[in-house]
Formats: sequence, structure tokens, C-alpha cells
Amino acid sequence: MEYEEALQHDKRTLCRIYWSIVNREHNVLLTFFSPNDFNLSYVKFALFIFLSSTDIVSNVYFFNDETMHKIYLSYGKYNFVQHLAQIILTTVFSKKMETFICYLSLTDSSIYEIKDLARNNEQKRKI
Repeated sequence: MEYEEALQHDKRTLCRIYWSIVNREHNVLLTFFSPNDFNLSYVKFALFIFLSSTDIVSNVYFFNDETMHKIYLSYGKYNFVQHLAQIILTTVFSKKMETFICYLSLTDSSIYEIKDLARNNEQKRKI
């Protein structure tokens, strides 16, 4: 819908809007606590497993033995500033991969477009 039309029809409270956004963006909530969306449940579950393993692999790739050895030499004291670049690279890599995979696998936006086409055809018939 257009913004003005959505303002007229959407009667949700701020908390319900926030919950729908969090439900859509958080992988655990999307997979296990949103059964009524238009995504296939087995695709959501496979996506959850793939994205979890991608996060683990990216952490393993960027936090290698040398990094762990530096933490060992500093007697377990973790210097956050020293590892900030690795943390940022890991996050950027994981989010880029997540965006690409979600674009390929989640189908709810296509279903919304099809429903919008059907609604527009009904409006044309009424006119």
C-alpha cells in the first residue's frame, strides 16, 4: 500500500508494529514464533540452520589461532578495541550473506505483490 492508504487502514498500536518488525528481523522469532506468515516453514528452518552456521564460520574465519593466542598471552583479558576491526568484518560479512540468502529464500514479499495485483484487478473491475 501507499503510505497515506496504509495510515487509513492500519489500526495497529506502536507495540504491535514494533513486534511485527522484530518478529520479521530476528532469526529465532521468524523461524519458531511466526507460523502465520507466507514463508514455507521448512525453508525458514533450513534458513535458520544455514544462517547460524554462517555466523559460526565467519567467526572462525576472522578469529583465528593468532587471535586466541594473543588473548592467552594477556592472561584472558580481552581487549575489545584491539579486536574491533575483526568484530566489524565478521558482522558485515554475516549480514551481507544473510541479506543475500534471505532475498533468495523468503517468499512472502512476492506473495504480497501477487495479492496486491489481485486487489488492483478487482478495483479495475469495479470501475
